[in-house]
Amino acid sequence: MKKLTAIITAVLMLFSVTPAFGVEDASSEVETVQSEQSETGAVQPESAEPEGKVYYVSAEASTGGDGSVEKPFSNIESARNAVRSMKKTEPITVIIRGGEYYLGNSLEFTNADSGTESAPVTYKAYNGEKVIIHGSVDIPRSNISQVTDESVISRLQGNVRGKVYEIKLPSGIANNMGNVFEAKVGTYDHSHDFNMLDVFDNGELMPMSQWPNGGFADVESMSYKADEPLLNVIFGEEYATRFSKWSSSFEDVVMSYYTKAGYEHFFAPVVSVSSKDRTVYLNKENVMNNPSYERVGPSANARAVFMNLLEEIDMPGEYVVDRKNKKIYMYIEGGK
Repeated sequence: MKKLTAIITAVLMLFSVTPAFGVEDASSEVETVQSEQSETGAVQPESAEPEGKVYYVSAEASTGGDGSVEKPFSNIESARNAVRSMKKTEPITVIIRGGEYYLGNSLEFTNADSGTESAPVTYKAYNGEKVIIHGSVDIPRSNISQVTDESVISRLQGNVRGKVYEIKLPSGIANNMGNVFEAKVGTYDHSHDFNMLDVFDNGELMPMSQWPNGGFADVESMSYKADEPLLNVIFGEEYATRFSKWSSSFEDVVMSYYTKAGYEHFFAPVVSVSSKDRTVYLNKENVMNNPSYERVGPSANARAVFMNLLEEIDMPGEYVVDRKNKKIYMYIEGGK
């Protein structure tokens, strides 16, 4: 293993937004003169304050800022979201302090972020500082070690024990991964997004652990009650033994499925699994916020794959992301 890289795709789709930077490949930067920031991340207003609404962003700021000079946003995505929520009746300017910004998810600009001729939206570097946006981070060899934690080893399949390595994520990625799952990110209520790190070894994309390795697990039926939060997704008898091998911890485990129609594809985080009942439990609100579960839910004849399970690492290169502990577990053939 010569080079391991964790990447969160950086995408800027610009429509009428006037940016002072772009994203090219994995990172981008604006070359200018640096100036100092305070320890709290507070910003001194530009000498010529732009007209209209102004938001500030600082890489040194604490989370939870409101975009003001005193409490700037800590990331560009927060500024984008604030701009998106505004009516475009006056010019809007986002001023970004110099520094390095690591993207927790794809940074996407759509028509909702556009301004107008009389009320443009502009993103610019603060007083000509240098802004660098990263979409990937190289992982140093020193961050990679063989798994010794018995609670992790006990969950691994016998034939891969001693071959799975623990990879500590550099802070630039670890602190900016965001949520693994976001509901309603698209035009429709049932548009969701599965946000997870892509891991590359020498430029080659590695596979996230999944089961089944090929094909799908077929859904037998789905049930739910109007006054309860869960969807009960029931699988055939042949899957009960497999489910029994999975731990009670399902944080960041996601079920990827195609509906019975065969062409609609969705992701939903797993709440829990019962091998006795052959049932996978999902939150209704993570499938759709209206009663159309029969159409977009994993009902009878839907096809499913389960992703990011530690127990299902069984092929060289497969990995699992542990966001809570800021680690990756990866089957590395031949050592690090």
